[in-house]
Amino acid sequence: MLENNPLCVSSVAEFIEAIQTTTNTNIPSLLRRDEIMKKHLSDLDYHAIERGKAYVEAVISDQKSNQMSKIPQKKRWFYRGHYSSEYELIPSVFRSGNWEKEDFFYHEMAVRSPEHFQGKSHLDKLVTMQHYDCPTRLLDITSNPLVALFFACMNYGCSTCNKAREGSVFAFSPVSKDVVYSDSDRALMISCLSRFSKEDKEELYRVACERLHEDSFKQVKGGSRYDDGSVEKLYHEITRENPAFKREMRPLDLLQPLFIQPNKTNMRITKQDGAFILCGLSENANEAKGKIEMTVSKEIRVREQEKILEELDSLGINEASLFPELDKVAHYLKTRG
Repeated sequence: MLENNPLCVSSVAEFIEAIQTTTNTNIPSLLRRDEIMKKHLSDLDYHAIERGKAYVEAVISDQKSNQMSKIPQKKRWFYRGHYSSEYELIPSVFRSGNWEKEDFFYHEMAVRSPEHFQGKSHLDKLVTMQHYDCPTRLLDITSNPLVALFFACMNYGCSTCNKAREGSVFAFSPVSKDVVYSDSDRALMISCLSRFSKEDKEELYRVACERLHEDSFKQVKGGSRYDDGSVEKLYHEITRENPAFKREMRPLDLLQPLFIQPNKTNMRITKQDGAFILCGLSENANEAKGKIEMTVSKEIRVREQEKILEELDSLGINEASLFPELDKVAHYLKTRG
């Protein structure tokens, strides 16, 4: 549940001022997080709300335990721009029935274009798929607020794609421990999910929700394997990429979104100061959306998009600078001629 009356800006200067103010925003309280999840879970189905409540409590408990550690937890700031304020904050694999076909997309892309996928990690495969607009559980974000502002304006004039006539920029402020690099075990755990069937993911989701309060998955005596077959199957898939992976998976790590600082494997990521939110297990699209909204510190509505695009262009932020592909550069030059 985002703010009912988000701040609106009409210039780059106003936006910068809003961002500077936002960086002092407090992390949402437990009550607000609880309300966000209730808003999204299965039309207020009792069991769904109970699972959502357990998830929120686990997130808060996890944050408190980290705050008590001797390692200081600094905030990191990321941003995402939407050309329309009506556009949902959710990865493409959760849109238009794509959720049931995630494993199909994952396997068929690798089969049909092996030269782009051979030798890559699960996460790098998802990044490649995202680059070519194939549905994934990744959500593009950036560490540069002005890049997010450009994306909130870039489709100015498109009557069919922006009926609201205003864009949005979302500011996220995860603590440092929730921002990981591409070789993170937590990133590996979640990225592996993309190759599993809908039925396997539903079983993993059920078991993870049941084991939230225990903060661990049940293992047989001696710890030689996990008690649940779906968890054991996930563990074996993980060890195919990382044989040294320990049997210490936490249910919460499979359920919550994770902020990824990726390798600069392509020029677009470099030019856009790109990063990703990698979404974990959810029962449905509404729940996934609610979990992402829980991480939002501020939403800023963007108006006067044409004017802002001109201001950004004067600062060197435009289609040609953010999209290094030749067709994008050519299109920018035609519009400026």
